[in-house]
Amino acid sequence: MRRKQLWKKISYIAVSGVLAVSVPAAVMQVPVSAGEQAVQETEKQQREEKTGAAQTSASQTNASPTETPQTDPPQTNTPQTEPPQTDPPQTNPPEPPQTNPPEPPQTNPPEPETPSTEVPSEPETKAPVTEPETEPSSETETGGKADNTETESNTETETQSGTETESGSDAESETQSDTETETESESETESETESEDHSQLNADWKTNIIASNASYLGQLSSMYGISFADDFGSLCSEAEAAFAQTLSDPENFHAANWKDVFAVFVYELKQRTGSASISSDSRALLMEIFTEMNKPVKSLDGPDISEVFTEEYPIEEALAAVDAQEELLLAGWNTGIGGLEVYMRAAIQEHASQQREALREERKAQMDRARYEKWLRLRQESELQSDGQTDGIYSTAELVPATIDDYVQRNGIDSAGRAEIESYASAQCLQLCAIASAAPQIVRASVGSDISEARVRIVTAAYSLVGKVGYFWGGKSFVFGWDDRWGSPAKVTADGSTSTGMTRSYGLDCSGFTLYCYYNGLGGSDAGIGGHTTSQWNASVMVDQINARPGDLVFYGGPERGDMNHVGLVVGKSADGGLIVAHCSSSQNGVVVGEAWSSGFRYVRTVPGLQ
Repeated sequence: MRRKQLWKKISYIAVSGVLAVSVPAAVMQVPVSAGEQAVQETEKQQREEKTGAAQTSASQTNASPTETPQTDPPQTNTPQTEPPQTDPPQTNPPEPPQTNPPEPPQTNPPEPETPSTEVPSEPETKAPVTEPETEPSSETETGGKADNTETESNTETETQSGTETESGSDAESETQSDTETETESESETESETESEDHSQLNADWKTNIIASNASYLGQLSSMYGISFADDFGSLCSEAEAAFAQTLSDPENFHAANWKDVFAVFVYELKQRTGSASISSDSRALLMEIFTEMNKPVKSLDGPDISEVFTEEYPIEEALAAVDAQEELLLAGWNTGIGGLEVYMRAAIQEHASQQREALREERKAQMDRARYEKWLRLRQESELQSDGQTDGIYSTAELVPATIDDYVQRNGIDSAGRAEIESYASAQCLQLCAIASAAPQIVRASVGSDISEARVRIVTAAYSLVGKVGYFWGGKSFVFGWDDRWGSPAKVTADGSTSTGMTRSYGLDCSGFTLYCYYNGLGGSDAGIGGHTTSQWNASVMVDQINARPGDLVFYGGPERGDMNHVGLVVGKSADGGLIVAHCSSSQNGVVVGEAWSSGFRYVRTVPGLQ
């Protein structure tokens, strides 16, 4: 009896919930007697019958709201009197944090995660959130704590994938992974150093491929059909030196009409060979054209071609025939049909107008051809008469450089030929040729005759490096011409760049490029600009864009940027007056040429000591 009473007491305590003791249902059922069990079964059947009857009555009679509470007590009392039904809710993971939040911390230490997911905005919960999530990653896979597991799994998934969610989520901002932290620190570093290396965010420090001049060569070929196979600058120098030796004072000769000479040379090269591919084979033709356009005035025997007159080419009869045909056709469409008549009469008149214009163009071409033949005959006769009367030695002062107009008039070139020659002398064509060839004579032609030789040499030095030298942070050179170190592996030792410490092909940085151009252009002097953007800014003064000249400096920012600035060199102007600059770009890894504003430059300054 004492044993039965003891088990009854334990069962009562477990059911009432005074002590949180989990007793197996099998143990609780063993000491119950058969009589007591029969009584319990009877009471249970009565409760079920009563409950079923109440539910049936409510469904049939559509009980009012006041009847509903009468059915609730049986439903709520059932789990309270039966211990086996109360045990499963206690072991169901989702219910403890929902019905009684204080209990999980007592029975399971990791449970502080529950308040952290419910109130993520509180700063006190931020620290506990991150610690459990980094430790029990395996627990989430085994299914412990369903609600918290889903929150943790989603948070971890978002953190690992690096995907940003709502900006207001403090929990996610506190659970960023190491990868995201490193990415943010790299972005901050790149943002801070963007002004150092000219768009370092776009720079690929691992590549050794430098910016080429292929785009400039492509434009030159597609637009003008010109290509350079050899050192055109050397060919120009040879032609100029050879002509100077025919003068009494060769040391004083300096050709001032290279723009006209080059344009005529390209035109004649195409006329004679069908191609404008310039190579060493073009040397003889270049010397011929150069001599032709730099002859002394007194050697140009015979009349000017503009003074030669020829008979008019008759086209009156042909014009009359066109008029008669037009009248005949118009008479045939005088029917009053309406729209069709108007259309056909307009077409007949347009066709007749085109025929008249073609006849006038043919007459002009015939007269130009006859004028040229007559002028050439008169000139040959004059040369025969004066043969042997002069010694052919002239001084530089007696020379009168010829222009494109002079050449066209002397050689009877038609309007189409003139237009072609003038296209080769355009600012765009000369700019591309200067970039492609780096010939001092073409650079001179591209910048204009009013620019000093010192500035021409500075720009020539800049063009000589396009497509040949890569970007190297801290790279400087005090070598005339080509520096053998360029292209060789070297470690970046200068501070302040994202490439510091890397091994790259040696080259120049932006201020090293401008320093090299000045040093080579001025024969070993840098005009006091130094080798840093700060010193180059301080050594120059502000100048208006309209007064800027080739050889001036351009900067991204003002003096507040110090050595974190970017500097370039003015090399010319576009047709609309915009500045064209050359600079050593980190993002494109080499010396490039482009428009100043679109390249990012906002300040132009000139060096006072530079003529």
